[in-house]
Amino acid sequence: MNSVDNSAALWIRRYHPAPDSRVRLVCFPHAGGSASFFHPASAAFSPGADVIALQYPGRQDRRQEPCITDIASLADEITARL
Repeated sequence: MNSVDNSAALWIRRYHPAPDSRVRLVCFPHAGGSASFFHPASAAFSPGADVIALQYPGRQDRRQEPCITDIASLADEITARL
């Protein structure tokens, strides 16, 4: 595994994994929000859809990490993990 694979676990939350689903929904938290906001949606859509919620640095269990303040940098980080 490379460093991108290892760090993907920090960014991606799968509350109700559905890896065999033909559909994957990637959820981006609202400003100031976190991945846990999508827990109910994950339960509602599983197993018909594999719901992935992103957890940004500086939020919930990643609160010790500095927030990313540049949207282009955030997009690059997310792209690398997905």
